Amino acid sequence: AKTLQDSRLVDLPLSPAFLKLLCGGEVSGCVRESSTIVTMYSPELLEDVMTSSLLSVVSEESEEQSTYRDVPWWQGLLELEDLELVDPGRGGVLTKLQGLVTKKSQIMSDEALDDDTKAEMINSLELDGCPVEDLGLTFQYSPSSAVYGYQTVDIKPGCGEEAVTIHNLEEYIDRSLDWVFVRGVRQQLDALRQGFNTVFPLDKLGAFTPNEVRTMLCGDQDAVFTREEIKA
Repeated sequence: AKTLQDSRLVDLPLSPAFLKLLCGGEVSGCVRESSTIVTMYSPELLEDVMTSSLLSVVSEESEEQSTYRDVPWWQGLLELEDLELVDPGRGGVLTKLQGLVTKKSQIMSDEALDDDTKAEMINSLELDGCPVEDLGLTFQYSPSSAVYGYQTVDIKPGCGEEAVTIHNLEEYIDRSLDWVFVRGVRQQLDALRQGFNTVFPLDKLGAFTPNEVRTMLCGDQDAVFTREEIKA
């Protein structure tokens, strides 16, 4: 927040998922509700010297204290595709499992099939030649590093040892994403918002896209130079 306010640049490898959190998604509620922001400022705002002045003014505006809600402020911003970028291994496996869920739904909705045929086809679904039941998955989550301070956590309270099958696969995926994107990071993301708001309201970044926020924070990280520019 202070980097943006002071119009500085930092060389940080910020993930697209984190940038989506900062600006409220690809198209934030701030943009949808405040059309005046879109009409008042042109796309060239990032290159305008007035950007830093705008953020400085915003930081001085008073913001009403929001009441506590059970629904997290980032609800619905992150998807399975974001997990693939942040954690390719786990995200890739969950994406393949989601593909099985899609096939299962298609079989269930096929009115041309009788119940026995549907059950047979669903039970024959496999991931890379292996039935879901043989993958050894349970309703537990193991972090990718010991830095998190725990080895496993039950993503289904009281049923962590329950085996994952083709019949409860949807629940396993939903609970895994709920832990990764909501319950497992709630304290950290609430602290991020609280700290950011001490400089200026995080909601004000809703006027920008994730790529624009990246440019404001880090500059052009994919600069392309011509041969003449390098020689000069």
